[in-house]
Amino acid sequence: MRHAIRLSGLFSNLRSRTVISMLIAAFAAFLLAPPASAQTYHIVHRFNKTDGRDPEGTLLRDNQGNLYGITVAGGLYDQGTVFKLDQKGLTTLYSFGAGTDGCLPRAGLIRDPAGNLYGTTTEDCFNTPLGTIFKVDATGAYSLLYTFKGPMYGDGERPAEGEKLLRDKQGNLYGTTQMGGDASTVCLGYGCGVIFKLDIHGSETILHAFNGTDGYSPSGGLISDAQGNLYGTTFGGGLYGAGTIFRLSNTVITVLHNFAGAPYGANPVGNLLLDSSGNLLGATETGGAYGFGTVYELDAGGIMTLLYSFTGGADGYTPTGGLVKDSAGNLYGTTVYGGTAGKGNVFEISTDGTETVLHSFSGGSSDGEGPQNEELILDTKGNLYGVTSSGGKARNGYGVIFRLTP
Repeated sequence: MRHAIRLSGLFSNLRSRTVISMLIAAFAAFLLAPPASAQTYHIVHRFNKTDGRDPEGTLLRDNQGNLYGITVAGGLYDQGTVFKLDQKGLTTLYSFGAGTDGCLPRAGLIRDPAGNLYGTTTEDCFNTPLGTIFKVDATGAYSLLYTFKGPMYGDGERPAEGEKLLRDKQGNLYGTTQMGGDASTVCLGYGCGVIFKLDIHGSETILHAFNGTDGYSPSGGLISDAQGNLYGTTFGGGLYGAGTIFRLSNTVITVLHNFAGAPYGANPVGNLLLDSSGNLLGATETGGAYGFGTVYELDAGGIMTLLYSFTGGADGYTPTGGLVKDSAGNLYGTTVYGGTAGKGNVFEISTDGTETVLHSFSGGSSDGEGPQNEELILDTKGNLYGVTSSGGKARNGYGVIFRLTP
């Protein structure tokens, strides 16, 4: 679930959910419960707080099969960690909270050819209240690359949850912040968020400051096409107040779609997926036919297609991450809630729009629960890897890394 300020009251035209509509949706989900898959689920690692707790965001996998990621809290100072998981087990590369390094990261990592890891911290901290951009090298040495200053300085504030930074061939980093930019906008003095570029010398450039009309509170990272155009989503704002899909070409922003709640959903989340045909695929946290979120496709001509509308029951609800696509065109993702135990699931959507629940999280000592802000990763053998923000222990579990094997 997103933790940014919602700016409630702004652009708010999302229909409220009544008790009756929720009961109807739940009954429909019971009758139309999707089939379970025969995939094998395995917990690769259970976090114990000392090595981190509450993992979120997308895992990173290198050519050797090692996994890298972050935890929101835990570690030496209980302010979050950067970790590596190899065949020998999990290694904490860095623990946040030692000084002006930032704390509570909520986004996945990227890696350069030299093995350096890059990421952001987003939460309010006593030392860096507006967020940071950091680098951790292969030995665990930490470098603070940038500290955000906020809208009073025309800067961004709080990098988007779940976003992965984008790195170009020259080593420049690109990303979004949920707030900041122009403090005079309709976003109550907080600013509506920005798109930024950080060059290799640590100098930041604001490429665009959102104003509400073109969206507010960017909800994920950026992706790039072959021409260098940047694409992303905003959680709110736009024509109907329910979020947008945008393209940034040089410094010109174009709104490609305005979400309206139904039928395509509201409040898009996670990183977009750009396929080989130029289609943009993603998920919304709410809206759709039942109000519990959707999976959608926007083609290169601007035509929107609803691929799936979550019913709020056994099929899951509230997806908060991006999607991954296999060579056959099937899509995979996670939901925070729903499933047979109400603790979220891993789903597949086939090319004909059929949803299959690959795994329904049950929590406790035998399973994780509540995956958040993540995009699953898919290896060449068809294995899916991800994290859950809790579970893995009988009570007060700190989250797990899991693998689904076909």
